[in-house]
Amino acid sequence: MNILWLKTGPLHPLDTGGKLRTYHMLRALRKGNRVTFLALCSPEQRAATKKAGEYSDAQVWVAWQETPKRSPRFFTELGTNLLLADLPYVISKYRSAEMAKVIRQ
Repeated sequence: MNILWLKTGPLHPLDTGGKLRTYHMLRALRKGNRVTFLALCSPEQRAATKKAGEYSDAQVWVAWQETPKRSPRFFTELGTNLLLADLPYVISKYRSAEMAKVIRQ
């Protein structure tokens, strides 16, 4: 079976429970399956992509940059989201037209 796993970023460093859980699930799923890992990736996370072969057969990285917290742009995005968006900020901040395009492909 071919599995496409979508994530908001690389798993390394394995420094949270969620990352550890996903890492071990993917390693188990990889036994007998082909796992493709598709995730957003900021320039700061680029080094973490080198270890993705531990939990996936193929990787697709979509360039993305998180708005720095407490910046003027962050508060503008947060306020706009609060007043106008259908989705919570924690979801909408990861929206990426490029990611949607890659998923469709």
